[in-house]
Amino acid sequence: MAHSDDSLVESAADRAVVQWLSAFDAALLAQDVDRAVDLFEPGGYWRDLVAFTWNIKTMEGDAAIAQMLRATLAQCRPSGWRLTSAAEADGAAVSAWIAFETSAAHGAGRVTLRNGRAQVLFTAATDLKGFEEPSGPTRPQGLSHGAQRGRDSWTDRRQAQIARLGRDDQPHTLIIGGGQGGLALGARLKQHGVPALIVERNARAGDSWRSRYRSLVLHDPVWYDHMPYLPFPPNWPVFTPKDKMGDWLEAYATIFELDIWCDTVCENAVWDPDAACWTVTVLRQGEAITLTPRELVFATGAYGPPRQIDWPGQERFSGRLIHSSAYRDGADWRGKRCVVVGSASSAHDVAVDLWEAGAEVTMLQRSPTIVVRSETLMELGFATYSEAAVAAGLTVDRADM
Repeated sequence: MAHSDDSLVESAADRAVVQWLSAFDAALLAQDVDRAVDLFEPGGYWRDLVAFTWNIKTMEGDAAIAQMLRATLAQCRPSGWRLTSAAEADGAAVSAWIAFETSAAHGAGRVTLRNGRAQVLFTAATDLKGFEEPSGPTRPQGLSHGAQRGRDSWTDRRQAQIARLGRDDQPHTLIIGGGQGGLALGARLKQHGVPALIVERNARAGDSWRSRYRSLVLHDPVWYDHMPYLPFPPNWPVFTPKDKMGDWLEAYATIFELDIWCDTVCENAVWDPDAACWTVTVLRQGEAITLTPRELVFATGAYGPPRQIDWPGQERFSGRLIHSSAYRDGADWRGKRCVVVGSASSAHDVAVDLWEAGAEVTMLQRSPTIVVRSETLMELGFATYSEAAVAAGLTVDRADM
């Protein structure tokens, strides 16, 4: 049966959530899909992150929720639904943070009830059973006490591991791209003991940020940008300059002992169904190396290659024509007339940088653009991720939930 943690049941809102969780737990344990679905209001939502579906899925309405449960319930065997925070009442709605487990994972989530039925249920797997991350009380010791002749130091072992990886020892996972996505995944796999190698075409981790235009600053505030295991310190600026971000990523790779080959380009990759692995050729500082990982991850960015435009008559243009990805510094255009084609974030950044450097700037805008003051976004749009939210107990991890 469902229960609450730390005797949280004190209010009518708490009791409403615990009562719902108890009924939901009993229906799922009995594998009674119809009874479980009846605990949702018509048109209710269930958002699942890996826990039930091993995917990111949103089920809307009774039919979709029932279909998902019939496909997953027998295998995932959920149980132990419980309240983990005091419930919050907002008019007719009651919301609370919850926890549960399945046959494979520990889970957490949030439920919002209206008139005793779920309007929204969110479920997420937080740890796989038997593969919990070693941290806190289970963190590694870092040494073996006692006297031992010829003992290898941490540096000895680390250097030997680096020398073997990709040659004598093959990575289980090869990650192409050493930006924030590739490094974050590398850190997660490292924590789970999964051998992973990151290949990055730039000379240093973080160069994907350092190589951008001089004035670039992250447009997302700091609370959106934390990396796993190592949040930014409390004195970190709200909007991070690009070179500062690059240095942070390089330090992150060092701190978490990530295996990363810089100045390395992936030439090709072919899946071998018989060996159940990839054959990947990389060019590392001019040397061709063959890797055979079981998993291949592309962490090469969300936007793809620059979209170059073939302008009619551009061969007769005597000036300089570049894409914003090649733009570096407005000083190169001081005293010149410049046209910026586009009106989104990069266009505004480049136009301002050109103007500040002394260029005469014209921006061409094809279609309407949403323009909102940064101060307004900070007050309203980013309210879930903010200093005020953290002070009110809404941590970044909980805001992600």
